[in-house]
Amino acid sequence: MNPMNEMKKTLVAKVNGVEINQFQLENAAEAVKAGMKTEGMRRDGKTSGKSGIDQKMKIFALQKLIERELLFQEAKKLKITVSEKEMEEVLKKCMAGFPSEGHFKASLVMSGITLDEYKKQLIYDMTVNKVAAQKVESLRKDTSPEEVRTYYEENKNTFVTPEYVEISYIFIKCNQFAPEKEKKEALEKVQKLRKSREDFAELAKKYSELPNASQGGYVGKVRRGGLHPYLEIAAFKTPVNQVSEVARTEDGFYLIKVHKKRGGGDLLTFEEVKDDLKQELDNQRGITILADYVNQLKKKAKIQIVDKTLESAEG
Repeated sequence: MNPMNEMKKTLVAKVNGVEINQFQLENAAEAVKAGMKTEGMRRDGKTSGKSGIDQKMKIFALQKLIERELLFQEAKKLKITVSEKEMEEVLKKCMAGFPSEGHFKASLVMSGITLDEYKKQLIYDMTVNKVAAQKVESLRKDTSPEEVRTYYEENKNTFVTPEYVEISYIFIKCNQFAPEKEKKEALEKVQKLRKSREDFAELAKKYSELPNASQGGYVGKVRRGGLHPYLEIAAFKTPVNQVSEVARTEDGFYLIKVHKKRGGGDLLTFEEVKDDLKQELDNQRGITILADYVNQLKKKAKIQIVDKTLESAEG
């Protein structure tokens, strides 16, 4: 039997009688892992013990699946729905991230789902997001200017400017265990790019092997401590508007274009931060409201964890 079909038949939990299967759990855990990667590689370039981190991610992922199922069930009770038109608009945006519709459909095949299954999942996710947003907006009160000012005054030490660089990348993939000939060719390629007089962004679009290549390799502002150590050394020592020496990590070779630098240690004024701070405090209130709401749903729900290794996900 197809392993993916087998996972779809393997039950891991029930939420008020609705089943959550192994396939859903594995996909959710992969999404958690991908989310962690977007925050950047740990400074030491290493990861925690594989079995431990995988199990923690699965427990966390199952918790989120349970919570989203409870919200979906609540949306049905409240008759909150997502129309076919709304779904199709989001689907178009998802497909726009692929070179063609064929590439998009091929990615679905690789993921083990059909287009119809993907559409159903989109409607499910959009419904969950809609009921969550409605609940938060119905209960949330905007943070007052006085509350924003008070938070700023009581937490001034958190409003010190960080040291950062604003950068773009060109990345040429070459695993550290690749044959020496392959390493040499990759290094020569990136060295040739460094000497090129062509615009860095255009070179990135043509040659970089990272997802942001289409944006000219633009990474944005990165605080000190947010990069792989070898990339951090190269980025912070390179003058503004120049390209770094070739930097090498376990995955390959990098060129870094430095657009801007800022030293740390200066206190940001209230005027500089008040708008962003209000938004952050409003968002925090929303998160608290939604968490309380979900906890209320959990108390009334019948949740059964079938896979006993994941029992802590019930709480």
